[in-house]
Amino acid sequence: MKKVILTALMISVLGVTASMADIKKGKSFYMKKLKSRMGNMNGMKFVSMHTAQEWNELFEDDAEGFVEAFTQQFPKSSKVLASKRFKKRATDVRDFAVEFASDSGNVLSCGD
Repeated sequence: MKKVILTALMISVLGVTASMADIKKGKSFYMKKLKSRMGNMNGMKFVSMHTAQEWNELFEDDAEGFVEAFTQQFPKSSKVLASKRFKKRATDVRDFAVEFASDSGNVLSCGD
């Protein structure tokens, strides 16, 4: 019984760590590739633009809604948002945005 509980605990810890890695990758992608193309908006201002549900909807269908909306709002971002690199990191950016969405109650650390 103790082995089952210990195994379940380890799996849940690893799952939390893996999801945090996605959030960190999403934040990193935003800061390195998108921030300068979106008027140098800090990460907190970016993620607080929408609720978690709105972010999830924008990222449906391979992030088509996100790409369309943000290309229109921030034309300088169009090249990055059309790139293979963004397609690879879109779910990470979504995870970052959802984690710190306007209705999440979570706050990014200072300097972000």
